[in-house]
Amino acid sequence: MHQKFLIYKKWEEMGIVSSHDPRLAEFLSFFMKHPNLDWDAFGKLLHSKFKDLFDALVPPLLEIDDELISLNIVKRLESKKTKKERALVQSFIANKKLQRVAPALEAIARMNDSVFDRALRKRPNLPPVVAAILLERAQQKGLPAVKPRH
Repeated sequence: MHQKFLIYKKWEEMGIVSSHDPRLAEFLSFFMKHPNLDWDAFGKLLHSKFKDLFDALVPPLLEIDDELISLNIVKRLESKKTKKERALVQSFIANKKLQRVAPALEAIARMNDSVFDRALRKRPNLPPVVAAILLERAQQKGLPAVKPRH
């Protein structure tokens, strides 16, 4: 419930809750009427019925400095399928203001995507588990170890 509160609060700050857009109103009504909406259902709903609202609803959620929200959003992005969602992951990696993102950065590192790996290496103060994943991958590929920035 705490996550849902933080999400709704962020959407309020962004003006989404007070919007007169009927599609946003439909989504918000569904969101509020389903208090037990789990993350998988949330992701499927956004990628199917409310795909047109993705740009308004999802990027602001990755600005919330919350480990579980960022992890769950990152896990449900279709970063292999869409350029927009791929760019969102890269933007998230580059956002150095966020501090409580270790689980999400680990999930991104485990995607085994060379573009994301390069972006992660540029991020200062990588969590040790993420640095270890990147180091192991570099060693497996016979690449020189690149120490993460601090």
